[in-house]
Amino acid sequence: MLQVILIMKDTPKSFNGMRELPIPEFLKPYIVEQINYAIRNNHIENLLFVNGAGNFVDHRGANKILKKLLKDNFNIEDISTHSLRHTFGTRCVEGGMRDVALQRLMGHGSVSATLDNYVSISESYTESELEKMYDYFMKNNIMTN
Repeated sequence: MLQVILIMKDTPKSFNGMRELPIPEFLKPYIVEQINYAIRNNHIENLLFVNGAGNFVDHRGANKILKKLLKDNFNIEDISTHSLRHTFGTRCVEGGMRDVALQRLMGHGSVSATLDNYVSISESYTESELEKMYDYFMKNNIMTN
């Protein structure tokens, strides 16, 4: 994992928002490229990403770009960068991440805040979890066919 100390805002909403976020290796070159671009251009507003014209964009600009890309290429509407945060939370749980690890990654003060507000699992995931319980019961002779 890439370790970069980068403060994107002066203060987070809460103490829990002050956290380290691991960045997967496959993203490293893109993040380093953006950081270097910001340094070369003496950008001091702690914005990391740029639009097609090379101008730095804040979250509103990133949302505008994302919405346009999704609408034009996939006919998908009403998705924002914050929606991606919800998707990330859901996929982490479906992938087996423990609740407390996800809570810390997302910068929440409690596990319930993470699970209640950011995770919406699919019916197929629920069914696969129930299948695990059924298998456990069968292996341990708790119930039989």
